[in-house]
Amino acid sequence: MSTQPAEPMNGKMSDLRFIDGGLKRARFADKTATFFFYFISAAFVFLLIAFTLYVVWGGIKAFKPEVFSFGPQGIGSQFFNTVYLVVLSLLISVPIGVMAGVYMAEYATPGKVTNTLRIAIETLSSLPSIVVGLFGYLVFIIMVHSQWNLFSGALAVSVLSLPLITSTTYDAFKALPEGYKEGSLALGATHFETIWHVMLPATVGPIVTGVILAAGRGFGEAAALLYTAGMSTDI
Repeated sequence: MSTQPAEPMNGKMSDLRFIDGGLKRARFADKTATFFFYFISAAFVFLLIAFTLYVVWGGIKAFKPEVFSFGPQGIGSQFFNTVYLVVLSLLISVPIGVMAGVYMAEYATPGKVTNTLRIAIETLSSLPSIVVGLFGYLVFIIMVHSQWNLFSGALAVSVLSLPLITSTTYDAFKALPEGYKEGSLALGATHFETIWHVMLPATVGPIVTGVILAAGRGFGEAAALLYTAGMSTDI
């Protein structure tokens, strides 16, 4: 009577022990790496919270009602000038940007010229503010023989926000389902009436989003204002 040799069984057992040891090492390495990443993340969050509390506590101690005054030690004049400048720039850029976006989306003939113009507008939306500031200083200050003023600053900021509003309007119209336009035209409305009464109300959300983004950029751009508005507080 023959017996089954024990060598294959011993080999299988050794393989299982090897695999089990590898799995244990892998689990240990995974737990170690997970703990390390959690520790680093917690440390960064702790530092961020500590820094924020430090800044807030320092600001609370230095907070006084005079901070919002229009005097030399207050920020009232700067805050008013910033809001006034952004509103003025939006009054310039929003109508032009929306009309330009509508024209490119609905009236311009598709082709190389339209695609080149669209790419140029998208490139201008990422233009550095220092370049726009120098352009505004050359055109709105030097060429017209003017001094630093908020109107020149508003024109410079409108140059920054105009491409963003135009691109947002164009994308909003292109993303609108064709059923809006086709249904309105089928009911007898003209192309202009369709745009004014159907397509613009349907795309007002994305357009307002683009206007808000343009306003946020206007609030944050300093280089464009440094060369055009300077330290002026008058118009």
